[in-house]
Amino acid sequence: MGLRSWLMLLVSLLTATLPAAAEEMALPAGLQAALFKKIFAYDKNLEAKGAWSVLVVHSGSPSAAEELIKGFDDVGIEASAVDASDLVARIRGAGVVYVLPGVGAAPVMQLCSDNAVLSVSGLASLAEAGDVSIGLGEEGGKPRIVVNLSRAKIENHQFSSDLLKLATVIR
Repeated sequence: MGLRSWLMLLVSLLTATLPAAAEEMALPAGLQAALFKKIFAYDKNLEAKGAWSVLVVHSGSPSAAEELIKGFDDVGIEASAVDASDLVARIRGAGVVYVLPGVGAAPVMQLCSDNAVLSVSGLASLAEAGDVSIGLGEEGGKPRIVVNLSRAKIENHQFSSDLLKLATVIR
């Protein structure tokens, strides 16, 4: 295989892990934070972890994370913004990583599984694809919770059956 073919393969692999930049989150940040607070209560491993925080991962623009950080703060959850390139240094002490649109999923997935950190997003499509454990979306004007059990197991998280009854479950 020539250099050109290798480069094309590399570019296609890298872009396959990125969500569409135009993809919008269906739910407002404040509602997402409130829903995630309730969802986190159903995670048996977060409960056992004690003190933890949410890292809102962005790719270059911390302003994109500000609304979410405010939403988490409003519901009593500590959150901070982190550039995807700094996640390795900041993941310790985090219980949850929130993946914003445009962040490459593959490195985040590996760090979350290596550190038993729960991955979440405001994009249900990321949970459906197995890129995060929990994604939020909207269906028929109502919030929709998507739980990817395979991803959650890799990240060493286990959810109450009460949550799974409310969610779309991907195995």
